[in-house]
Amino acid sequence: MTATNILFNDEWQFCLTDIGTEPAALSDMHWYDEELPHDWLINDTQNLYKTGEGWYKRSLFVTSEDLSGRILINFDGVYMNSTVFVNGKEAGTWTYGYSAFEYDITGLLQTGDNEILVRVKHEAPNSRWYSGAGIFRDVVMKYRPLTYIRTNGVYIHSEKQEDGDWLTEIDTDICGKE
Repeated sequence: MTATNILFNDEWQFCLTDIGTEPAALSDMHWYDEELPHDWLINDTQNLYKTGEGWYKRSLFVTSEDLSGRILINFDGVYMNSTVFVNGKEAGTWTYGYSAFEYDITGLLQTGDNEILVRVKHEAPNSRWYSGAGIFRDVVMKYRPLTYIRTNGVYIHSEKQEDGDWLTEIDTDICGKE
């Protein structure tokens, strides 16, 4: 399998709920079609600090060949407290709204259609300035072979020596090695 990144911003659906809504209650909600990036807080300019939960869902079709490697979902930015579910199981939580994060979701996937569900919890006040709320940056699906270099898994340090030569050290974080 070749390492591949696929932008995953199209064909999402969104609904806004009260804090504490459980995933089981979402089937009764009205979902809106959305493209990412998306800021649900800006929809009501008279209430830019509203507390609530934004839910995003999208289908992901996976082949048996895809499952022969690793599949990661990468979020470049979600504001703020987020939880990602795959086929009803929690893949992970991320509480900081300004940094990228990713999860290896291979073990939660099955051949065929899969549901990706993202809860974004926004509680006001939480910032000195307008922060927005939602998946406000790109989402990327990363397909990797069983052994691969972890995202941001290369560290290079160079230091000039007294004799004028350079000493370069490279550390690499490899996933899937034995």
